[in-house]
Amino acid sequence: MALMRGQIKEFKELIKRNLDYLPIILLHGSNTFHIKEKCDEVVDLVCGPTGKIEMRVQKTTETNLLKSPDDLKILIKTSSFFPGKQVVIIEEATDKIENILSTELQGWTNLDATIVVISKSLKANSKLRKLIDPNPKLLSFAFYDLTDNSNEVEKIIKNSGIKIEDTKVLKFLCEQDNFSTSEAFRNLIDTLTLFKYNDPEPLSFEDLELFVAQASDPSEIEMCNALAIGNYNRMLFILQNLFSKGTKANQIINAANRHFKLLYHISMDPSKIEATLNTSFPPLFGARRAQIIRQSHIWTRNKLERANLLIFEADKDLRLSTKASMQTVTERCFLRISSLITNVQ
Repeated sequence: MALMRGQIKEFKELIKRNLDYLPIILLHGSNTFHIKEKCDEVVDLVCGPTGKIEMRVQKTTETNLLKSPDDLKILIKTSSFFPGKQVVIIEEATDKIENILSTELQGWTNLDATIVVISKSLKANSKLRKLIDPNPKLLSFAFYDLTDNSNEVEKIIKNSGIKIEDTKVLKFLCEQDNFSTSEAFRNLIDTLTLFKYNDPEPLSFEDLELFVAQASDPSEIEMCNALAIGNYNRMLFILQNLFSKGTKANQIINAANRHFKLLYHISMDPSKIEATLNTSFPPLFGARRAQIIRQSHIWTRNKLERANLLIFEADKDLRLSTKASMQTVTERCFLRISSLITNVQ
């Protein structure tokens, strides 16, 4: 009965096959939205549809268990008033909880609750994965962002029932760089599904613009515009507000990256600016389209190459977790870009 690391396509089958003896299921990865969905699936498969109502599903966090390790034993050993299998969900798990899980695993019986461990991305040599992956009696599933699974993206779009005839529209939806998170992508698909309900017309670029503009953070768009015209005072003010409300540095850098890549594509052939904008992603119409056209007159290809290089270097610094704060890395990058407008010929 070798379970170890499970394939997502076999998720339900593996759990159903081993319901009688399944001590721990590890769900880890960067795709938190998908992990939440799969956690709900586990609860339904193990406890049935009435599990939550009958209080056969308990939740705790690693922080709570580290303060009181014996609580996990109580949670998995205490029987519910209602008959049936139970689940204990441990959220925000890291390697720190490995010792507690290892201890409880030794005394686990098929009368105890199944433990579902929720974690962010774990390296192959993490203590949690070393405990769970090689054990033939446990299950481990990794869930990564949709950018790593184009088949799943296409499946979600197909299952939505949205009628799409324009290949440019389909390409936009399949390009996950257009979305800050996989949840943002799914939310847009859900919104478009409702919008096109009983509408025989195929999804158009104008439809996308309507909802993409709503889904985008107006502050990010305004910041990119301020950056592109060299208004560094306005740009810094918006940037500081974005950080203050919790916007991640990589999300801000990605927004700038998309903006300046578009300006660069325009610079490749300024005589075909309208054609370039007609195939841009995300789609641009109205005032935003006019802003991009005006900004394209400010920048030369040479300046844009330098700007894109600065963004690339900043993105690399953020990924490598430099000693400098993420806000400092981002601010320094954008100030250098702003200076290109006046200082670089």
